[in-house]
Amino acid sequence: MAPELEELSRLQLFTGLNKETINLLVAKSTIREEPPGKTIIPIGQINEYVYLLLSGRLCVQLDKEGISQTIVDAGESVGELSIIDDRPTSAQVITETHCRLLVISKHAMWQLVNESHTVCINLMNIFSKRLRASNDRLTKSQKQNLTLEHLASVDPMTTLYNRRWLDNNIELNLKQATDIKQPLSF
Repeated sequence: MAPELEELSRLQLFTGLNKETINLLVAKSTIREEPPGKTIIPIGQINEYVYLLLSGRLCVQLDKEGISQTIVDAGESVGELSIIDDRPTSAQVITETHCRLLVISKHAMWQLVNESHTVCINLMNIFSKRLRASNDRLTKSQKQNLTLEHLASVDPMTTLYNRRWLDNNIELNLKQATDIKQPLSF
């Protein structure tokens, strides 16, 4: 069943596109229905398609163990990065629920990018949103690591540095004491 224009206009990549451009692209694309748990983009392989999620949810995993995950909801897309940089995929994408996807070939995607400034702007907005979300996750992770590092180096009851801290800092402290010709003590 072909997607309705209203359904397609909700896709982030198609925001602001005219009806004719959308219809032209749909004519060059295919619709795929996939069950839950299906890998649509395997990690580390060449990808030839951009997948626009019409309905359902996808899970993007940055490693094969599935430790680092991002959820993709209807209206979003996956696969653009490997199409743009022509390198193997950096993540795997698995259907979390039953999904309906509009599949655009690499050739059709590049044709659309070359013909539409709106699509280029939409792609930049998509990548900007993802980069900001990635930066937020990275900042949160770094803050958690600093907290854990502190907790691993300080005795919670006495608030004194512990043996782990000493092991990590002894060489620096010894060098500083030698440089200023003072005895080393803790």
